[in-house]
Amino acid sequence: MLCHRSTATDRLRYDTATFEDGPSNMDDGCCEEKLRLLSEFRSATNLYSARVAAMAEATAGIIPTDEFFRLSKTASQAHEKCLEVREQFFKHVNEHGC
Repeated sequence: MLCHRSTATDRLRYDTATFEDGPSNMDDGCCEEKLRLLSEFRSATNLYSARVAAMAEATAGIIPTDEFFRLSKTASQAHEKCLEVREQFFKHVNEHGC
């Protein structure tokens, strides 16, 4: 398949896609860097999700304030990484046209 310019529809597709089977399902034969960034985005998203889930599970019971802030900080760091990698992915797609 040929590379094509990213459109709003393409971006929505990536924003709402589920990557249960990994980024290889999204391989359009176009760009290894796009797939690498997509895989990194998936990993960052999974880490963020896991840290938020851990924070939610911990707060279901009574936890010390310092523990809550530690969990909150790690979740925030994972969120920042997720946003950073997402931005790199879409920047590459827009600049490279894949």
